[in-house]
Amino acid sequence: MNKIRLTISALFVVLVVANVYIFVSGIRIGDEINYLERETKVLHEQNVGLNAKISLFNSLKYAGSVAEKMNFKKKSSPIYLENLGFAKN
Repeated sequence: MNKIRLTISALFVVLVVANVYIFVSGIRIGDEINYLERETKVLHEQNVGLNAKISLFNSLKYAGSVAEKMNFKKKSSPIYLENLGFAKN
């Protein structure tokens, strides 16, 4: 009877230690998840900013300002082929 109590007590202690270990591991994993969620939010905000910069660089307004800096001030006038005499030659 004494061996059974000792075995049950040892098993109880092992289960308590395992439960504490699992609890602490769960807390660590939760902290890591919170950290990763914050990092994801920061990266998302950076991504939105970079998308805004990309759209600025792709805009005609930006191309016009760069052209002005490079002294391309004269606007081109389109040539229309209203007189088909040029195309028939």
